[in-house]
Amino acid sequence: MLSYFSIGLLTSTLLIASGVDILTSFRTAAILILISSTGLVAWLAILRGNREICFPEAIGMGLALGFIACASLMLLLRPFGFYFYGATIPLAIANSFFLFSRGRKFLNTSRLNFSPQDTALIVFIVFFGLYLSSPALLISALVVLLIMRINKSENYLLTYSMYAAIWSAIILTVLYLSFTSNAPEPFIFGQGAESVPREAWANSIVMFGPNENIAIFGNPLRYHWFSFAVFGMITRLSGLIPMVLFNSGLSAVIDLICVGGIIWSTTLSISKRKSIALLAVVIAYGTVSLNNPYAIITDSSPDATSWLVFVAAFAFALLNYSDFSPRVGPIFLAALGAATILSNGGYGTSLAVGLVFWILAIIARDKKLVLRKSISEIMAFGCTGIAMALSYFAFLTPSNYSTSTIDLSLRFLTATSGLLFVISFYSSRVITMPSLTRLVPAGFSYFYFGLAVVSIPGFFVYRNSTWNLTIQFTMPALILFATPLALACSKSWSEWAHSKRLRHLLALAFGALGFFLQV
Repeated sequence: MLSYFSIGLLTSTLLIASGVDILTSFRTAAILILISSTGLVAWLAILRGNREICFPEAIGMGLALGFIACASLMLLLRPFGFYFYGATIPLAIANSFFLFSRGRKFLNTSRLNFSPQDTALIVFIVFFGLYLSSPALLISALVVLLIMRINKSENYLLTYSMYAAIWSAIILTVLYLSFTSNAPEPFIFGQGAESVPREAWANSIVMFGPNENIAIFGNPLRYHWFSFAVFGMITRLSGLIPMVLFNSGLSAVIDLICVGGIIWSTTLSISKRKSIALLAVVIAYGTVSLNNPYAIITDSSPDATSWLVFVAAFAFALLNYSDFSPRVGPIFLAALGAATILSNGGYGTSLAVGLVFWILAIIARDKKLVLRKSISEIMAFGCTGIAMALSYFAFLTPSNYSTSTIDLSLRFLTATSGLLFVISFYSSRVITMPSLTRLVPAGFSYFYFGLAVVSIPGFFVYRNSTWNLTIQFTMPALILFATPLALACSKSWSEWAHSKRLRHLLALAFGALGFFLQV
């Protein structure tokens, strides 16, 4: 409970500093916690075995799955007069499992292991992810990192002292942000113009569903509609006034928690070492910020980052698929795939190609025994592919309002940021691709291969005066490759005699690259 309270404190203080009244701020924090616990129920129900589940995994996957469950039911029940209140149904049903002993036994909640160190990690992820907006946040991130490095102890006094230190760091940091912000009152991170159409999209989707009645910037109203449905749902359930969710920075905080927590959990599942998992988070947020579009608090943040929530959740679910219940596993993976492609067509396409490579690796592994040993994986591939294809043709096919974005162009290379992006992108593959099967599980390594292959054309197909739209097919691979890069920096990944020395140079090189990308 103290871990969730810490996240509630972070979100509520951020809103209070943005001029939101105390009651609405607390209600928003409570809604986010309930959504996270709703998704956690689904994750615990489908995950077999007794593997320990830490707080970053619980809140990251919880929010991602909770968004899918609540937003989907809200949209399905909207035509029947429920409006946004349909989202409260899964909140009530799922959280009732925690109230009864039979429900807790069914979910095997003894697997949950929340600690102040893991809570400090989530706060560190938020502060480190926001440092582009305010470099002084690096100091707060380092303070929380020191708290996180304290060894576990059974001493209750020390445990509560660590939580108190985390809460103090949160309050002092938000106070600093409120006093130093240059954004118009009452917001902290407000950047202005593009938050207006995004607020309109989120509002309209909640009230009227995805449609093409209004076109903005050459795109129909359903453009990337599922992510906007999620943000519109949060705004309506919590009673926030328009623009607050985007301009207070809360949308970016939510995305940072999800993506960072899942990347950490993915790396931990493979390496079994929390220090390596932390390195993956630093690589992810240190080298893919790229000023725009992944500078977390910018006009692009509400959609660019929220798309990655479902990308990271899909990859982590695929990594753990062998632990899923075979009856509901395919449906579960299909829901994640549909949410991804409905949030961003390019991202969904990348995951679909990665999924093809994954199933081909499984078939090649099992050969003649494929139907006996891999029937669940084949069903998952089929269900996910069908769900993503239907989602695309039902909601993402070009409309009369859309304009073509296909163009063979290298003009983005004329920008320094674009050139550094290409260097970062391809160097990560040159280093990790030959040794992927040594760094990550065999089947999962082919998923990475697929992401790398499909992202190559992404540099050449988007027409724009700047380079930033080229990331539509490349960002999933770039954010997910943080895991093999962290593994490559932490252990011998080749037969070279000086591999151990080179891995430290590799870490320094990517750290320097990340620094220059922010300048």
